[in-house]
Amino acid sequence: MKRYAGIVVFLIFVITAWMVCETYAQKGSAQAGGFKVERMAVCAKIENKEPVDVKEVFSSATEKVYVFIEFRDVAEDTTVNVIWRHGDKEMLKTSLPLKKGLKWRTYASKNLYGLKGNWKIELVDSTGKGVKALIFKVE
Repeated sequence: MKRYAGIVVFLIFVITAWMVCETYAQKGSAQAGGFKVERMAVCAKIENKEPVDVKEVFSSATEKVYVFIEFRDVAEDTTVNVIWRHGDKEMLKTSLPLKKGLKWRTYASKNLYGLKGNWKIELVDSTGKGVKALIFKVE
């Protein structure tokens, strides 16, 4: 009986150690691009460096929308690109600087010109790798 208890304790130790290693590996991969995206939202305006009127559906009367992005743990000065797509067509690409630090907030905007339909905002790092995407609709 004591022998089985020892094996059980050993297995619990091994499984716990494996889970801890997996957790650190996942955190490392989230930081692989040199930063973490804490928040990303489409909104009608920005006030006091925060998104206001966050939505997934906007009226065609809406002239301009914004994408707000908050980054954490920026390892070094870099740039990211925000790509605005209407359907499959790229409508605008905006380059945004990121400065090294614990927290960095920024935003980009796009005039909609009454274009109805599905829109996609893609966040791409300086190597061209997709980081995050948002979808919204104009009706």
